[in-house]
Amino acid sequence: MILSLFSCFFMLLLAIIFFQINVVLAFGHCQSDQQELLLQLKNRLNFTSDVSLKLVKWNQSLDCCMWEGVTCDAGGHVTDLDLSNEWIFDGIDNSSSLFNLQHLQILNLSNNHLNSDFPSRFDKLSNLSHLDLSHAGFTGQIPEVITNLTQLVSLNFSSNNFSGPIPSFSFAKNLTHLNLAHNQLNGSILSTNWSSLSKLEFINLRDNALSGTLPVTLFEIPSLQSLVLSQNQFAGELHETPELASSTLQSLELDGNMLNGSLPMFIFGVQSLQVLILSSNNFSGPLNLNAILNLRNLSTLNLSFNSLSINATISDPASFPHIHTLKLASCKLKRFPNFLEEQSELSILDLSANQIDGEIPNWVWTKSSLGYLNLSHNFLVNLQGPLQAPSSSLSVLDLRGNKLQGQLPKLSSYLEYVDFSSNNFSSITQFYSSQSTISFIFLSNNNLWGSIPESICSAASLQVLDLSNNYLNGTIPQCLNEMKSLKVLSLSRNNLSGNISDNFSSNSLLQALNLDGNHLEGKVPRSLANCAMLEVLDLGNNQISDTFPCHLKNMSNLRVLVLRYNNFHGLINCLDDNSSWPPLQIVDLSSNHFRGKLPDRWLQTWKAMMVASDELKVLVLEDNVRVGLDHNHLDPNRPVSKCYARNQNIRPPRNSSVHSSTGDTQICRDSEGCYGNSLAEISVCKDIGEYGRGNIIFSQGIYYQYGVTITIKGSERRLVKILSLFTSIDFSCNKFEGWIPKVLGEFGALYALNLSHNCFIGLIPSSLGNLQHLESLDLSSNKLSGEIPQQLANLNFLGVLDLSHNQLKGRIPSGRQLQTFSEDSFKDNKGLCGMPLKENCSLNILPPSKDKHSDDGTHIDWNFLSVELGFVFGLGIVILPLMLCKRWRVWYCKHTNGFLSWFSLD
Repeated sequence: MILSLFSCFFMLLLAIIFFQINVVLAFGHCQSDQQELLLQLKNRLNFTSDVSLKLVKWNQSLDCCMWEGVTCDAGGHVTDLDLSNEWIFDGIDNSSSLFNLQHLQILNLSNNHLNSDFPSRFDKLSNLSHLDLSHAGFTGQIPEVITNLTQLVSLNFSSNNFSGPIPSFSFAKNLTHLNLAHNQLNGSILSTNWSSLSKLEFINLRDNALSGTLPVTLFEIPSLQSLVLSQNQFAGELHETPELASSTLQSLELDGNMLNGSLPMFIFGVQSLQVLILSSNNFSGPLNLNAILNLRNLSTLNLSFNSLSINATISDPASFPHIHTLKLASCKLKRFPNFLEEQSELSILDLSANQIDGEIPNWVWTKSSLGYLNLSHNFLVNLQGPLQAPSSSLSVLDLRGNKLQGQLPKLSSYLEYVDFSSNNFSSITQFYSSQSTISFIFLSNNNLWGSIPESICSAASLQVLDLSNNYLNGTIPQCLNEMKSLKVLSLSRNNLSGNISDNFSSNSLLQALNLDGNHLEGKVPRSLANCAMLEVLDLGNNQISDTFPCHLKNMSNLRVLVLRYNNFHGLINCLDDNSSWPPLQIVDLSSNHFRGKLPDRWLQTWKAMMVASDELKVLVLEDNVRVGLDHNHLDPNRPVSKCYARNQNIRPPRNSSVHSSTGDTQICRDSEGCYGNSLAEISVCKDIGEYGRGNIIFSQGIYYQYGVTITIKGSERRLVKILSLFTSIDFSCNKFEGWIPKVLGEFGALYALNLSHNCFIGLIPSSLGNLQHLESLDLSSNKLSGEIPQQLANLNFLGVLDLSHNQLKGRIPSGRQLQTFSEDSFKDNKGLCGMPLKENCSLNILPPSKDKHSDDGTHIDWNFLSVELGFVFGLGIVILPLMLCKRWRVWYCKHTNGFLSWFSLD
């Protein structure tokens, strides 16, 4: 027994020794020059040691071939270097020792923050077969020397900031994977002879600015399995390529380009095809989906947003491929495709923006596989149920923009996202199930009446609730303020009344609160200050009576503040509260009873308005432009989407002081003749798939993006991407007084400024001429005096100007801009003359002064003042001695009498 144990132990020891010998033979000892090069590389790199898992462990006392991220060959040469996810942010340039590792075959620098141009010495690593620089932070052009790496098998440069043309890869005969997605590359792709790359299997050039036509040779690569050219600017037609029919192509994604013409039929002959995405191009003409029958392996089909007329009636519905994702939005469909009922694996279905009418068939609710359904913007009138079918796993349901009516259906407990907005639903009483895990509810623009059911507060996961533009009445349920998950609450344009409950949760996640256009009274709740994450606050068009809400001083994220058309009153004096709203971009205090001066220090905290960007562009979309809603968490095929204005009839606030004409809303206070020419409402533009500043980001890739409808001179315009691109100040229709603050001239990002119908006095600040992005300026109905500053003539983007009903005088400055406005922009200023007014300026009227001090009202004419001071000083020298000194008086009288006597003798 002991001998047996000893034998086993001896054999185990031999095995261990043999294994160690093999390890040494396989990997070898690190060559001294290799270790020195690696240490030089580490010392030159700047990286975050707290995050690093590899570089931080490199120790010269250990064999470098045993270091984390380092692999050597049998001769001790470094062949594989993996420094991914090391938070490297500097140190790789042409002088780096990295390029002296001549035996390197695999290099991975992905997921770092290098933020530098691409080094031109990569060609020194001539043995490289796998190069991964994705998410590394490189910028600039990809140098031509990269084409010298003829041994490359895999190249991944995705998600950097590379620009310029794509170099030729014609000499990389071993290349199998090429990924240049998510950069800023431009130009054509004709420099590469694609047909010569016979081993190429995967090409991904998604999300660049590549243009030109698609070469036929691209489709003739015999080993090609995946071709992704989405989100570029490729144009022209796709020509027939018979050779493709026998290829191994499994995925073809050409969406988001400008390809046109009819769909080439060779695509429908590629029997290996599994994913076909051709959406968002300019393909046109008829297409019969019977052509799909040959694609037996097809699982994803997306032909949305072209100009195709699709016939979806299949001769043999049972023979249609088992589709996982089907998107036929905007394809002129008039009925549900007849093969859908036979689809047992369908998970994503998008038939939005078509012409389908009638009712939604029952089979929709019984498909156990269906998780996403978008039937928005059709002509559907009836909704069959029940939605809570036990077999349904539907989590996203979008039915907005139809003609559905009656009582809202009871939700399935599986639903997480539901959009029934812009329909004709009338009752909300049985809508919500307490077992539901719903997170997003959109019911705006319906005919809902009655009170808001308190049962909706039991939705523990609810993040967005939009009930705007309905006829709901009663008070706002107090429990809504206490919901800890709620981020967006929009109840605007209803008939809600009473006070806003003062019970906002101390750990509230609320980021947007829109109560515009109701009959709410009382004061702004003090507990609203608990909502530290609030970005949008719209209490406009109510009957709130309060002073300025200085208690909201801790809302450091506030971007939009709308208090218009209420009964706010008193001074704006928050200096003692040390308030600060740096991100503030939209402020509307119009049509209230505020008075006093505008405090400069208060305005100076609005830093976002002072940042002018050369990229500042306002996207204006009319109300009749509408494209379907994308959901990125269920739509990996289209990660970047656009946010469009809704095709909807926007209702004005339902009170006696609102007048609506031909769809345009004008807010009017008859007693003052005061028309609101700025924000009429904060409304919602929901979009999914594109992240950016000013969006409320949720889980699953969903974000909630705001739009603003502004009314300028009675014309309503819809702006989206509002929190990134638009800034506006509206203090009109109050009782503000004093001089216009000069700090407004520092708001270089300002788009619209309205100070009309107040009591401002003094000169128009010439510093307003610095607002080069200003498009709307209204200073009418004040007591402004003096001349119009010449600097205003330099506002090249100014499209709306109103200086009427003031006390201005002098010549209207000449230039390319001011003379383009009508006479109404300057009327009722008795001292003004010049174009466009009919009054000619006489010769004694001087042109407007260009004095740089004309805006502060404290200019001193030193020439005039010196004469006065000289006279007073000289007179004082003579008079004061006569009054205070007797000797001076005697001397003065004696000599004066002598002078007069001499004068009389003459």
